[in-house]
Formats: sequence, C-alpha cells, structure tokens
Amino acid sequence: QQLQAHLDVLLEIVQHCGNVPLSTQTNFIQTVTGVCCHKPLSEQSSLLLRLAGRPLVSLEKATEKTVVRDVDCISSIFRGYKGDVAPSDPHPLLELFRGVWPHLLSAMSLCARSVNDTERVCRCIRYALRAVGQRVPDVLDSLAAGLIQLYTVQAHSCVLYLSSVIVDEFSSHPTLTDGLLGLFSAMGPKTFEILSAQHGLERNPDTVDDFFRLCCRYMQHLGPRIVNSGIMDTLVEIGTMCLTLQNKEAQGSAVKFLDMVLQRATHEGCDTSKELLRRRGQQMVNHVVLGISGGIPGVLLKDPVIFLHDLVAAFGEEGKAWLRYSMGTIPIGVYVTQAQVEELYTKVSSPAIPTFDLVVFCKEINRCFS
Repeated sequence: QQLQAHLDVLLEIVQHCGNVPLSTQTNFIQTVTGVCCHKPLSEQSSLLLRLAGRPLVSLEKATEKTVVRDVDCISSIFRGYKGDVAPSDPHPLLELFRGVWPHLLSAMSLCARSVNDTERVCRCIRYALRAVGQRVPDVLDSLAAGLIQLYTVQAHSCVLYLSSVIVDEFSSHPTLTDGLLGLFSAMGPKTFEILSAQHGLERNPDTVDDFFRLCCRYMQHLGPRIVNSGIMDTLVEIGTMCLTLQNKEAQGSAVKFLDMVLQRATHEGCDTSKELLRRRGQQMVNHVVLGISGGIPGVLLKDPVIFLHDLVAAFGEEGKAWLRYSMGTIPIGVYVTQAQVEELYTKVSSPAIPTFDLVVFCKEINRCFS
C-alpha cells in the first residue's frame, strides 16, 4: 500500500534495470506488479503495459541468447498479478497477453535446442494462461501448432506439462474439444516412441510423470472421448509397465491414470474401460505381485497395492483367478512360506480389508526378499 505513491518511480526503475542480475529484475518486477494490483481496475492495464515495456521492446529483436531473459521478465508479471477480476470485467492482463503472444510463440522455436530455456518459455505461457486463459480461446490453434512442432523436434517433457494446463483452461469450451483431442493425438506417437525404447521408462521419468499427468487431465475433462479413442489401449499398456517403475512421481502418475480408468469402469459403468482393463488384467496383477515380491522397494508399494486390491475386487472371480495365477510365480521356501503367500492372497482378495493394513502386510512380505 505504501509503495502506491511511488509507483511512477518504480515503473521508471524497471525500464533501466536491464543490466542487473536477472533474479533481481524478476523479483522487482513481480513486486511492482503486486503494487499495480492495488490501483483501480480501469488503470491497471496501462500500468502493466508500462511495466512490460522494456522486455516487450527487446523481444521484438530477440535472439536465441537474449530471449529467455525477456521472457522471464514477462513471466514475472503474469505470475505476480493477484488482482480480483470479475468474469464480466475486462482483464487488465489481456492487452499485455495479446501483445506478447506472437513473441512467446517465436520464443518456443528460438529455444527449442535448450531444455532449460524451453522450460522457461513454457513456464511463462503457463502463468499467462492461468491468468487469462478462459478469455483467449482463440489462441489454442496457434499454441497447439507451436507445441506440436516443438515436441516433434525436441520432446521436452515441459511441453507435456504445459499441455496439461491447456486442457484445464480450454476444456470448458465445447468448440475446442476437437483441437484438444488433436493435440493429444499428436503428442502420443512421439511419447510412445520414447517410452517404448529399451529402458525408455527408466531413463525418462519426467516424461512418464508429465505424460500421465496429461492423460489424467484428459480423463478428468474429456473422459468419454479419450476412452473411446484408438490411443487408449497403448496408454493402458504403458501404464501397466509403470506399476513396477522405481520412480515415485512417475509411478504415481501412471497408477493414478489407471485408477481413473478403473473408476470409469466401476462407478460410471463404462464397458470400454472395463474391457481395456480386462485385456491387461493378468499383466497388471503380475506386475504388482512382482513388485510385492521384491521387484520394487517397499516405499513404492502403496499406490500399486491399493490399485491391485481395487482391480481384483472390481473383476470378482476373474480378478481372483488373475491373482491366484500370479501367486504361483512367487518362489516358496527361499524367502517366504506357502502360508505367507496364502495370507497375501486372502488379504488382497478380501474387499473388506482396510487398505492401510493391506499395504503394511505387503511391505512386510517385500522385506522378506531384501
């Protein structure tokens, strides 16, 4: 509040701080953005444009070496804006967004060779869309085209993360559904190529994590369309392989996706989802049982074990048959006894057992193999 009286001075300082350390610039710009938020709504747009003046001008002649500094400064404005704007009011950041948008698209191409620089450009776009995304549905086509081109050349996982934000912001517009599905279909083949390569899952945990986060967004917002798409069987196949992946975030995202498919099958009566799971059911059970019997550390067992319990319960006698077959692959006598294996089968196949107790028992079995 006290800084409002000095806002003109602060805005002038921003225009002359291009040579100070970047972190100092961005922190200062974010602070001044917060001061602008306390001005009347009708004045904020012009103030924010003044604040962005130097980096906006610089972006017009940006090079591969300079572009991310200017993008970071713009990013600080979108990130720092905390004004209270009613849906019916014009957003103060909208004019800035329109002005900087072509430069952000160009920046994606300029930075394609650098993972770090691409992440910074994607971060700026993410903050911008979080701020005004609902008001700019017309940018989806150009954004999707730019992301697809970038991901095809350099498959940085931050592109997948940004795509998740796009789904969040634009899925409520019925006219954009086909465009969003087109984006997903375009990202799929390159991702499958990366993850299907030898040791692809283990070597690319960030891609696994961000891709299945994206899958979850599509399931959440456009579930019926995704479930009935031709890409779904491959998603479930890769998700199944991730049940024994030794990376907490990547495994967690994949299991969450599989659980969303299971929820559609059990709670929403989706026959397509149930058939997808039935096709991979035995394989899924095999993977989790392998994990319990020493295939992964005990600390990573919780999500797969809970999923296994829900899967077996959902498929009844068929699920129990999958489980019984998998139990036969556990070596008896070396690490565990027949009685322990039978108790494991009983607990997993019991719908009434508390999941906490089940997870604790599975970890105990897992420790026998260490």
